[in-house]
Amino acid sequence: MKWTVLPNLTRKDAREIARSVCRQGKALGAVCILCEQIQPEFAQEEVCFLPEQEALQACDFVISIGGDGTMIHDAKLAAPFHKPVLGINAGRLGFMAGLEPHEIAMLQSLAENHFTIDRRMLLDVKLEKGGQVCYRAQCINDVAVVRGESLRLLECSAACDGKPVAKYMADGMLVSTPTGSTAYSLSAGGPVIDPALECLLLTPVCAHTLLSRPMVFRAQAHLALSASARDGDGVYLSCDGETVEIPGGCTLHVTKAETYADFIRIKNDTFIDRLQAKFWGRGPTG
Repeated sequence: MKWTVLPNLTRKDAREIARSVCRQGKALGAVCILCEQIQPEFAQEEVCFLPEQEALQACDFVISIGGDGTMIHDAKLAAPFHKPVLGINAGRLGFMAGLEPHEIAMLQSLAENHFTIDRRMLLDVKLEKGGQVCYRAQCINDVAVVRGESLRLLECSAACDGKPVAKYMADGMLVSTPTGSTAYSLSAGGPVIDPALECLLLTPVCAHTLLSRPMVFRAQAHLALSASARDGDGVYLSCDGETVEIPGGCTLHVTKAETYADFIRIKNDTFIDRLQAKFWGRGPTG
């Protein structure tokens, strides 16, 4: 059994958590693989070092150590290789994490194949202008069209399968997966959606109207979004936090991706259990 361990070393405790994971893996008979660029940090550990792509291709599982952003990043790296990811929280919220640092002993369940897989849909995102693709990416959480430093509202519009569905003045708008419904969309007033479902969630950001509401579309829908700012102010695209400026005249196309991200779930907690523990600060009721 081979585990590729991806620690985000900008996180305070990630280094020590990674060392604990590697030692636990050795005790369980697993070969732990780390990316060669962090070899100086782990030279004393009995692990294997490979280039990132080779490390992802060679392993059975990926263990991501960091915050939610780290786990999202690593899950997108692992998805093309069809490798499931187990997140260990070294951040603040850790909603995507399967384990907390004090639960590393539970990696025995991973070695014994006692776990389940949470399959999460991704978004395929394209910026197009005049039939040419200017930018393309995939998202686990969300893609947002937002204003820049200017306080001016954007003129936003959205269409589904070629038919207009929304038009408003707003700070922006975003499309999220059910996984991303507890991220930016939640802050913008969107609903929480069980990530076991597959759908597209369109949420306006601070719309200046009494009538705008988030809208949920079937997973096979094709959403087309456009936004413009007055006086040439910048409009930006944020794809799981990766931000680029949108050239004028571009349209954002969002569809469900063919690729999935697989997250390992060792504990028996449910989605509602995690909502209560992470957002409401208490354990399961009843």
